[in-house]
Amino acid sequence: MELGLISIVVTVTVTVVIFFLQRRAAPKREPVWAYKTEQIIGLETNTPPELKLYFGDSLVNEVYRTKFILFNRGRETINQDDVTDNLNLQFIGGKILGNPTIERYSKATIRFHADKSTKEGSDTVRIAFLYLGKDDGAIVDVLHTKVDCIKFSGNIKGVEMVSVGKFEQYRKQFRHSGLMPVFWMGIAILTVIIVDYFVSMPPTEKLVSQLRDSMATRAAFGSFIGVYFVLLGFEIKHFLKYRHFPKWSLITLS
Repeated sequence: MELGLISIVVTVTVTVVIFFLQRRAAPKREPVWAYKTEQIIGLETNTPPELKLYFGDSLVNEVYRTKFILFNRGRETINQDDVTDNLNLQFIGGKILGNPTIERYSKATIRFHADKSTKEGSDTVRIAFLYLGKDDGAIVDVLHTKVDCIKFSGNIKGVEMVSVGKFEQYRKQFRHSGLMPVFWMGIAILTVIIVDYFVSMPPTEKLVSQLRDSMATRAAFGSFIGVYFVLLGFEIKHFLKYRHFPKWSLITLS
């Protein structure tokens, strides 16, 4: 039992050390961006020609919403003067409807703003800010028609802007049910059992005990382990899905 407890302490210590080393090795400044586009209004192909859809004074067939997030994942602040080429979100082949809005932001003091503009003949959202500290940023909400592609460009001195794919903003509340603490508790218990069994037990008794184990017992234990790691897989999948984005940007559904 004592060796089991020692192994648990060693495992936890190594995990904590690795965690802090990874944090220290994080980039000093790391601008991260992502977006998600979805259709919110549309006319079917068999819609009567008399039926028209207007957005303000503009005649449209489809309306899309793009939510774009930009934030600093690094440890050091990105200042306005570090932006050497304007940050532009281009909607190539489409038209922006109305003005972009700031849906959420980390704090008001960063003075994050987004303005409608034009670049290379395409409707564009120009993004600017006063500064971005660690995890500072904002979400820009843009309504537009169907586009060929969306392109984010610009330059921040000394760093590369990182895309993390689709912006996953909504998460379900039940996913934070504490499965990870249960997992680590289970690992600790299994470690104690295994170490105590294979170290403390004399070789002869160990062999006799293994021969006495029934197939049903082993099957039950295997089923438990299988279910246990399935639950762990769901939790890891959830963690990887949302780990890219700061807490202020996420919405928890009830």
